[in-house]
Amino acid sequence: MFVHLNCHSYYSFLAGTGRVKDLVHAAARVGCPALALTDTNGLYGAVEFCRAARESGLHPVFGAEVDGPAVAGNPAGSASSAVLLAKNLAGFGDVCRVVTDRHLAPGFSLADRLRHASPDVVILSRDVDVLRAVLSGRGPADLYAELTRPGPPPRGLADFVRKHRLPCVATNRVFFIHPQDWDTHRLLAAMRTNTTVRSLPVGASASPETW
Repeated sequence: MFVHLNCHSYYSFLAGTGRVKDLVHAAARVGCPALALTDTNGLYGAVEFCRAARESGLHPVFGAEVDGPAVAGNPAGSASSAVLLAKNLAGFGDVCRVVTDRHLAPGFSLADRLRHASPDVVILSRDVDVLRAVLSGRGPADLYAELTRPGPPPRGLADFVRKHRLPCVATNRVFFIHPQDWDTHRLLAAMRTNTTVRSLPVGASASPETW
């Protein structure tokens, strides 16, 4: 059974729409043996997630999707992202430290920070700069190129994967539980970008398929 490894609750502020408990129950209903909660730049739902997963008999995978410039000083338009999944308690601690650095460290660079990430953290990324940095640091252990739908992979990713023989993982970047929740997601995106639903900037909202 498919396991969602990139899943956002309403703790991904002004993006995710679902309660943690509802996400867990939805995954359990369709027979998923596990679920990863990877809210953007935060682990605010970790305790709630642990309790809900225990009640549902689901294996919880704790993590976060962290964004930021691949290189310190890059303009905002060149932001990168990576999904960090804790393999154990030590990995959870390192994910917490990466998130803290993302919020507080001056000149934060996602690629530089993940170069020194713990081997107890699994890293998924669509960004070639991030993948290259991690390879030059801790090496290929538990590093995966993330393939998301819809649309083709980012430019240069396929060639990089072939050259370095990196394994790939397919995710769906879940932001809502049911297809009809896309309207709510778009409303949140409009609030985040200070615009209207009908004039959302390109890329401001996720695909209708991210449920």
